[in-house]
Amino acid sequence: MSCRTALLKLNRQGLIPLPEPVGRNLLGLRRRCEEGDVLGRIDKIACTLEQLGQVKLIPIEAGDRETLRIWNGLMERYHYLGSGPLCGAQMRYLIQSGVYGWIGGLAFSAAAWHLKARDQWIGWSNEARQRNLS
Repeated sequence: MSCRTALLKLNRQGLIPLPEPVGRNLLGLRRRCEEGDVLGRIDKIACTLEQLGQVKLIPIEAGDRETLRIWNGLMERYHYLGSGPLCGAQMRYLIQSGVYGWIGGLAFSAAAWHLKARDQWIGWSNEARQRNLS
């Protein structure tokens, strides 16, 4: 995986060419994102935060199929692992720019909720973690 990440970085910097993806992610699942879908294509954005316009972090609520479809489409198109699956409890967000539209997505899954080193560093007990992360 480290090699794959390094190759993708070199490709994005224009230092090496890589072939186009063949429509499957690392897990061998079919990509559901079509080139002509409503997401359009996100070009490389290089600007200040102010130039993005109003930036919104939009939580994806359970049962909201439209925002989940957009999130999955962004991940399938731009993330090297595709859209999932995520493990256990999860939170997903879309990032929207007032100027560029959809510019990204975030996801946090169960593993991020239980980090012993983090909990020790900030002095959280199991009860404090439950209280502060739920």
